[in-house]
Amino acid sequence: MAKPKYSTYSSNLQKAEVAVTEKQDEKPRTGAYTSIILAAAIPSLLVLSVTGVLIGLTLKHRVIINTGLPEFQAAPSSSNTAPSSNFDSLVQTGGSNAYYIDFNPSSLTTIASVTGKFIPYLSSAVTGIAAFFAANTIHKITQNEQDAKLLTPKQMSIMLGLLLSGWQGTWDSICYRVKKGNRFNGPLLAVFITLTVTTLLGFIIPVIDTWFGIVVVPKEQTQLQVISPPTHSFSRGLNNSSDCIKLADEGTPCNIGVMALESILESSSEGFKIANNVSTTNVVNQFAASPSQMILYLADAAAISSGLDYKASTFAASAQCQSITYKCVQNTNIEAGNSDYNCTSALQGDFNEPDNNPDDAEIFYNPSGARLFTNASLTETTRFSFQNPVYFAAWATRVQIDSRTLGSDSGIVASSNIPNVFNWILNCSATFYEATYAWVNGSVISLNTTLVNDTMGGILSAPLSDQHANDLMQVATNLASVSNSSAEISTITANYVAHLALSLSIGAIDSRANLLEQSRSTLLLTRVPTVPFYLLIAFKLVYVLGVVLFAIAAIILTHPSESAGIRAKLTIDGLMTTIYRDGKIKSSPVASSEDQAEPQEPEQAEEVAGEGDVKVSIIRDNDDWSYAAVIRDKNETVVKIV
Repeated sequence: MAKPKYSTYSSNLQKAEVAVTEKQDEKPRTGAYTSIILAAAIPSLLVLSVTGVLIGLTLKHRVIINTGLPEFQAAPSSSNTAPSSNFDSLVQTGGSNAYYIDFNPSSLTTIASVTGKFIPYLSSAVTGIAAFFAANTIHKITQNEQDAKLLTPKQMSIMLGLLLSGWQGTWDSICYRVKKGNRFNGPLLAVFITLTVTTLLGFIIPVIDTWFGIVVVPKEQTQLQVISPPTHSFSRGLNNSSDCIKLADEGTPCNIGVMALESILESSSEGFKIANNVSTTNVVNQFAASPSQMILYLADAAAISSGLDYKASTFAASAQCQSITYKCVQNTNIEAGNSDYNCTSALQGDFNEPDNNPDDAEIFYNPSGARLFTNASLTETTRFSFQNPVYFAAWATRVQIDSRTLGSDSGIVASSNIPNVFNWILNCSATFYEATYAWVNGSVISLNTTLVNDTMGGILSAPLSDQHANDLMQVATNLASVSNSSAEISTITANYVAHLALSLSIGAIDSRANLLEQSRSTLLLTRVPTVPFYLLIAFKLVYVLGVVLFAIAAIILTHPSESAGIRAKLTIDGLMTTIYRDGKIKSSPVASSEDQAEPQEPEQAEEVAGEGDVKVSIIRDNDDWSYAAVIRDKNETVVKIV
């Protein structure tokens, strides 16, 4: 094979510019406008269409969550949450604000992610349009002969990299700027800024899209429905109120059947069921009004399983007790076998020898019980106490206690004749209320009370008269016997007496309609957090709007019909066809002196060119690598260094 022949050639900027201009004059590039419009419109319309479908499905299938009546909404707790916790919650859940829709979450996130398939086409559109701006700038610089603003070969290479290789081109531009410290000339700065913003948006949108896909999840949500008027009767009120009040004015509570020497409880069977927590109709619940006050109220036993939120009216009671055992026995010599007690003139006797007469001053007719008094000093007993609050004494005798700590408490006293057996006496008061409470999702969130009048105080405290509650008081004694202090004994006894008073008063009480009511149901919905939802939509719309405005600016400012030719050269295809087009290869002079001594005729040159296509190679030339054009010249390989 013959040794290749080498030749070189150079281009002239002005001649090239004239050539391009002449060619444009011959054939106006009217298709440039169409290419800009189509490049921007097609991906933009696709992105807008899918985004519109996402918005439409979300709004069409949105389920408005009814928060219910304001009376059933608990006050928000004031908590100082650390900013880091708020940020973590935002990342993990998308924030507290969300839409709830009746639509498959996987389908929704799949639809949202479809737009990600079109984002690269938008990026390509921006790149293509940016090339028009670069071409127009080069054209103007050349026309105005502003040589200082022309790009160096390295800068031209960087600009081509920006137009062709995305992140890599951006990185090369930054590295060049940092190393050289020179400002970007001519169109390079505008192209760099435009494509950097485009690349960033092309990165941010998929990140938000991924975040959206993570935080859109199925979630159970409670749906509330207001029921008006209420259809259930969980309230409690005074039955036959006019007759009941009339009897009370005559000194007889309507929940007690009074006879000459004794009395009976009205509806005693239901009352005992309530007291022992086995009634299916009524129940006494507790509500902690404060750390030191427990309020008990009468409620409907069926309300718990109803699944309703409701507001109801009822009766409530609160009791307090304090041990006065030490005061009653401070003059009694227990160690000498004395078992006397002397609290007041109306409250004295012997722990070991109770008298069977309930009207006697020795009131311990039962081992455990309660007795009404007219005042807090417990100096006068009464059968019925028509006042509010009411006062009573509560006692327990012959109680076995194993706790040494409790056995040494001064609030109780040891029996004089039986080891590990103790007695106590409590001074108590009970206050009765009319109450309204809000029951929400299985618990009481609020309870408001108003003191009842003296008449109602007498009715609600009547079960404490005539020993009606004394047998049941043994339950309180058993519970109190395992306490650790006399203060605990007082609390247990007070709450149980309030429980008994409400339970055994049921004979004067019947059902009332609820004040407010709402149903509660659980729905499985898709939670769509609004923050990532609107961020995703906003960034996509900004991207599309930017592309559209960029395209409009290109049509108006870059003179596409003039810039199209130069823009076509700002591609790999344009670069290679310019360097290796046939005319250049044919006309380039031969480097060797032998070739120069034997010039070819035009016909011979045409023959050489016609023997084969131009091929491209990279060969070593003077210890460096260079592009070269390789052609066949009469069965001989001819290599021309570029």
